Amino acid sequence: MPLFWLSFVDPQKPSGEQFTGVALVEAEGDTHEEALKHAIRRAWATGCNPGGEIQSVLLDGEVLDRMPNENRVRLARAPRDTLLSKDELAHLDLI
Repeated sequence: MPLFWLSFVDPQKPSGEQFTGVALVEAEGDTHEEALKHAIRRAWATGCNPGGEIQSVLLDGEVLDRMPNENRVRLARAPRDTLLSKDELAHLDLI
């Protein structure tokens, strides 16, 4: 099942405060576009989408293959469908 890194920002907030979090969301879909739409709907349904603008990265095999193994392990252990703050991402060693 495709895994997306969804990064959220609120452009209405002051500079330096616009980042609102990241969610790791698994999605279904036969194409990248379908899977991304599903991931965004799932983020709304699970409450991990705070609104604002979204930037996404599909964490597919090509992306994961370029990562060191310890980074793949951290991603595998990270919570899904949860809005993670900068501090939580740092604690999980994902930034």
